[in-house]
Amino acid sequence: MRRFEDTLMENLKDPQFASGFLDEAVEHGDPVYFRKALGQIIKAQGGISKAAREMKVNRANLSESLSDVGNPSFNSMFDLITHSGFRMKFTPAQGTGSLKRKRIARRKPKRESVRG
Repeated sequence: MRRFEDTLMENLKDPQFASGFLDEAVEHGDPVYFRKALGQIIKAQGGISKAAREMKVNRANLSESLSDVGNPSFNSMFDLITHSGFRMKFTPAQGTGSLKRKRIARRKPKRESVRG
């Protein structure tokens, strides 16, 4: 019988499955949960060492960024996501309130005077 972890790693090699996996991780709403999901995808794609070499970053730093205690910058996460073959797409959140737009008063254009 295959172990769950083995089956997951095999499935995460499929880009469609992996993108759904990341979507679910985002929906979970916990940055640590998302980082762990991204880390599992990177492992399935060949491992942390391979990703670090290709990205030209320190392996230990990359590993720490994806751990429970990691606190990577947005730029680092963006680089990891794009390196893994994904792009971010934003959609309005449902039921969480919306940003309120401030009305900007329309100003009448200034008339330029023509002096002759």
